[in-house]
Amino acid sequence: MINLLLTPLRVLLAVLPWNLAAPNFVEKLLSFTLFSTIAWSIASVPRISYPYLNPYKFSGMTPPAMTPAEEKAETLKNQVGIGNHRVIHPVGLHMRRSPGMRSVRAIIPTQQVVQVTGEPVEMDGVLWVPVAYRNTAGWSAVQYLKKI
Repeated sequence: MINLLLTPLRVLLAVLPWNLAAPNFVEKLLSFTLFSTIAWSIASVPRISYPYLNPYKFSGMTPPAMTPAEEKAETLKNQVGIGNHRVIHPVGLHMRRSPGMRSVRAIIPTQQVVQVTGEPVEMDGVLWVPVAYRNTAGWSAVQYLKKI
């Protein structure tokens, strides 16, 4: 009868790590094992995220307004797509080895046609796209290209 009364108390005490109320090493080890199992099963629950859902769609709230820089980046992203574009920089377009302001690979003259071969990437505050011009591949700033 006493064991029946103590069993719920032992189960309650077993969830504590290294239960000091346990009378022997085996019960301490079992309580630690039970605690570890519970902790790991809670920690290993997969985190589900739904990036494709718009959090503002069902909440009734309006999304925050875009800053002018975000609006400009969004406009540039929409105006550039895979295909042919004309260089609109007045001096000539610097084709780079990688996205960013370093390592110029070639200078493409104004009004020449380049082919955009991929999606834009933002680096150093500028939107860059992979381009090909006369068998040379590189990256160029989106703002100096106009889709034809």
